[in-house]
Amino acid sequence: MRPATFNLEIVRGNSRPMTFRVAVTQNGATQTWSGWERAVLTIQTPKAVIRKTTDAEGGLTQQEDGAVTWLPTVEDTRSIPSGRLTSYEFELQWASGEQRTLLAGMITGIGGINSD
Repeated sequence: MRPATFNLEIVRGNSRPMTFRVAVTQNGATQTWSGWERAVLTIQTPKAVIRKTTDAEGGLTQQEDGAVTWLPTVEDTRSIPSGRLTSYEFELQWASGEQRTLLAGMITGIGGINSD
């Protein structure tokens, strides 16, 4: 299964939450995709890798409805350069060792001229 592709825009120096909905549609009905153990968000900038997980203190939070929310820090978003130079992948991992990248794309860093 190929991951879905979706490009994101992130305002540099901001801490706006980003939510990923983990669901599957079968026979016209959408259901929360459950049974996975960990979600991983990997962001590759030209100079660094940012990795967030649903592990304790990992930076991602799993909601009861199956959504996964990233609460980026100002430092996280500042490390994303201006322009479309950063890629990301969102994957789920199971206790069995199975891993599936569900979403991938590019991140465009916007703004960031404020000094905080």
